[in-house]
Amino acid sequence: MDYCEREKLKDQASTMYDNATTDEERARATLMLIEGHYWRSVEAYGNTHPNFSTYVAHWLEAQKDRVGDDKDALKLTQNVFAILRKQYPPPRNPRIPPGMSYWQSPRSMKRKLLGLQ
Repeated sequence: MDYCEREKLKDQASTMYDNATTDEERARATLMLIEGHYWRSVEAYGNTHPNFSTYVAHWLEAQKDRVGDDKDALKLTQNVFAILRKQYPPPRNPRIPPGMSYWQSPRSMKRKLLGLQ
């Protein structure tokens, strides 16, 4: 998915989220947003990138500190996060740094968490 397609998908997700009337609809919109981030991460990371389901679990873990922050652009509520967490449980060894969306190698992730990068 190229840059323009990803941005269009993220814009559609934002509109869908804003117009949603249920948390389930917001969860579907959030998955659309994550898909845009996923394809950007695939493009940056290359052939060893995980599948979408694995990525979603790690992405959610990376965003957990942003949940419920009304001023955050992500707009991820506790209810929507809980819905998605049921489908995509927390990973044992997170591979996306907190607040980020790019997949990291184990070595790079360790360096980021230690503040060396």
